[in-house]
Amino acid sequence: MKVIFLKNVPPHVKRGQVKNVTDGYARNYLLPRGLAAPFTQKIEESLELEKEKSEKSAKGDKEKVENVFSALDGKRIVLVVNASDDGTLYAGVGKKEIVQKVQKVYKLTLNENQILLEKPIKSVGDHEIAVQAEPKKQLKLLVSIEKE
Repeated sequence: MKVIFLKNVPPHVKRGQVKNVTDGYARNYLLPRGLAAPFTQKIEESLELEKEKSEKSAKGDKEKVENVFSALDGKRIVLVVNASDDGTLYAGVGKKEIVQKVQKVYKLTLNENQILLEKPIKSVGDHEIAVQAEPKKQLKLLVSIEKE
């Protein structure tokens, strides 16, 4: 029996694939669980339309994210913290504080993993931080630490 898979069936089959399977396997396992449907042109066309729509929306989302992150590139955020007279911070400024400040100032949601900071900032002054916007794209963010 020729079936089209409606869901991924790891590790062998992905959604939308058409395969010939035994009649018993299709009737007793795949069809009752909603994993596959008997192959018809109508079902194949509807799956292709759905796939095209999801690709278009993913492309639009990607462009939106790029625009948002490009607006952040080269921007400056100011953090006011307790520091000693010689400019050493009492508590280091880490990824969490930077993410919170970006959310507060620019209304952008960042993940702490996107901030590429090896160790917390422990001195007053300007520090350039890399932000991983996409897998192959990094932005620069200027973090100014000022004494309270």
